[in-house]
Amino acid sequence: MDSKYTKVESSAGYGIALRVYRGHFATPQAHVNCYLDMTDIKSRETEAQRLAKALAGHYQTSTLIDTIVCFEDTDVVGAYLAEALTHAGFQSMNLHQTIYVTHPQNSTGGQMIFLDNQKHMISGKNVLLLMSAISTGHTADQALDCVRYYGGQIAGICSIFSGVKSIENIPVAAAFTEADLPGYGVYKPNECPYCHAGTKIDGMVVPQGFIKL
Repeated sequence: MDSKYTKVESSAGYGIALRVYRGHFATPQAHVNCYLDMTDIKSRETEAQRLAKALAGHYQTSTLIDTIVCFEDTDVVGAYLAEALTHAGFQSMNLHQTIYVTHPQNSTGGQMIFLDNQKHMISGKNVLLLMSAISTGHTADQALDCVRYYGGQIAGICSIFSGVKSIENIPVAAAFTEADLPGYGVYKPNECPYCHAGTKIDGMVVPQGFIKL
């Protein structure tokens, strides 16, 4: 992107930071005034490992976690999170006393599904959801429904960034919150103040990144 960005560090510590671009952006469910560039934090070893430690700190050793289901390209973080939880002595009901890390597939109709060879990682397991960003909670709601459909029990929800504190009364653990992003705004498309003011959309935000318009 050509626009200037602000580097924002997480109040959780661990030396993790995001590049934040201000403007008018559209996501599949809403309009937002910030694009959070998570490319490095989701892909680079050092940043992903630090993020995983920050997220792992939200959970207690009494939490049963068998599987981490990763959404929005968070698989690298998920692997480090599994490692951090295992080293912290987290309990697991798995036969091999380890944590599965997987992600759902998308059907041709856009639904989240698990393949037959993945089902044993979900059915009867305590599942931790790992998201990239939770703004409206729409994707997280779909994720909850999907895991439950395949017989999984929700152990928790965590995300790199979250604008909500809980979903279905399940607390959301996040490395970055609105407190780290003063002025962050998310709007329904028909209620977007930027659209009403005639401000053009700078780009589309998708789970994999940003598409400039």
